[in-house]
Amino acid sequence: MRILIYGAGAIGCLIGGLLARANQVGLYSRDQAHMDEIARNGLRISGIIKTHTRPIVVGSPIEFLDPDLILLPIKSYDTLNAANELANLPLDCPIISLQNGVGNVEMLQIALGRNRVIGGMTSMGSILKAPGKVEHNGYGDLVFGYPDGGRTPLLDRFITALEASKLPAEVTDNINGHLWLKAAANCSINPLSALTGRTNGQIPKSAELRELIRLISDECEAVLTGAGITLPESDIEAKTLSIIKNTYHNRSSMLTDVECGRRTEIEAITGSFVEHGKKLGIPTPVNETLLGLILGFGSRIERGRIEEISNNKSC
Repeated sequence: MRILIYGAGAIGCLIGGLLARANQVGLYSRDQAHMDEIARNGLRISGIIKTHTRPIVVGSPIEFLDPDLILLPIKSYDTLNAANELANLPLDCPIISLQNGVGNVEMLQIALGRNRVIGGMTSMGSILKAPGKVEHNGYGDLVFGYPDGGRTPLLDRFITALEASKLPAEVTDNINGHLWLKAAANCSINPLSALTGRTNGQIPKSAELRELIRLISDECEAVLTGAGITLPESDIEAKTLSIIKNTYHNRSSMLTDVECGRRTEIEAITGSFVEHGKKLGIPTPVNETLLGLILGFGSRIERGRIEEISNNKSC
């Protein structure tokens, strides 16, 4: 298959790099140093899966001609800009959103058409260690589906390509439920890791943080029940702990963003539950506090960590 990875960060490079061993894969990112390194020396994947591949580096999405599909593993706050850029390109292939938070699929559908967008969810762990170097730190779910259900031969081909690349994947008729379940788990993992500096596996080792996971999960469950959203698994707390176990050594994307002085996705994750809770009259005090803390942390970063951030080679 010809697959364009629009957003070649940690997850995009992990999936794209593994697919590139048997498919034509294009990588696009605005991180020029990262793209230059891959163009010169290829992409190196370490950790659970170790490999060295040479995907095609492109300076613009239009340079990768006639893709079968475009995979979009980008930050939630970049969705609108990406949707507008893709809408102006002479392409009509499916777009797969593989993003944190909720609301991304709907935003893409407005810009690109309802039937062109496929939702995706993964709980795999990966870290961008340096330009051209990605570490695979944990297996997890890899689920795709059309918002209205069903499947197509193209989606089935993509699933087959993933599985041939040692990435077990599945198709679901309830991608919305999968996205909300992952977001609920991330309401615990991402802010707690970002605020404490802990890897995923270290979070529940603290009795206080373990109790916060329970409280956060209960709030998320109340919101989702009130909203009438059907989840693929009913126990949010158990799912959160399962993801933590499977990605034990991983550093969450939010922790990395905080350390590197970047904007986080807290509004698309925790913020979505707080917003829905307010609309439904369901209190979410723990999630609301974490939302405020992460937003406040971002303001502190903007004020005074420029030198420290510039010396962090993993950024």
